[in-house]
Formats: sequence, C-alpha cells, structure tokens
Amino acid sequence: MSIKVKKRNFLKKKMEGVEYVVDICPGQWLYLMHHARYVLTNSFHGTAFSIHFRKDFYLELSARTNSRLVQIAQAMGLENRIVDGPLEPSAADYTIAEQVLPKMRQASLDYLKQALQ
Repeated sequence: MSIKVKKRNFLKKKMEGVEYVVDICPGQWLYLMHHARYVLTNSFHGTAFSIHFRKDFYLELSARTNSRLVQIAQAMGLENRIVDGPLEPSAADYTIAEQVLPKMRQASLDYLKQALQ
C-alpha cells in the first residue's frame, strides 16, 4: 500500500495554543509525551511513544522518516493519523494496536535475547 502525502511542514509553523519545547532531557521529553493531550510528531520515537502512551497523535511525514513512520502506522492500524491537510482533533482508535503491540514487543524481546547469547 502506498501512501502519498503532501509535504506541509506543520511542525515548522507556529500554531496558536501549541506549546513548542526544545533542548530538553529525555526524562522531560517522556514526561511531556505522557501528559500531552495531543501529539504532532515527525519522528519515529514520537510516534512509538504516542502509541505506547495511547495518545491522540498525528504524524507529519518527512523525507528521512517516511518509511518507518508509515510502517509503524500501518502495523498498528493507525494510518489515519498521518497528516495530509488541516488538523481536526479526533481520538485515535487503538483496537488493532492493542492486538498487534504485544506480539511485536515479544518478537523484539526474543530477538534481543537471541542476539545477546
């Protein structure tokens, strides 16, 4: 499945009511992710932690991260979180993610255990 998205650079444009934070430590970043009402991200880790914390989030694709973002969104049944126009806040549906995520976590743990032997 191919997803084509117009590059809009939402993250580079200042929006009223949005808090922009830079130069923070990992602990502060995780705190903000955990307590955010909505997340707009263009990073794999922003996407992964949005899913982990079950946030209402949106993905902005970039040239460097498109394939990983599309893959994780598709695997979790969250392709509709990819931004391709004006943002309209809505709740993310985690029905598929709740079924897939435990299997993906176990596969990752199995891989790490095998790699470390």
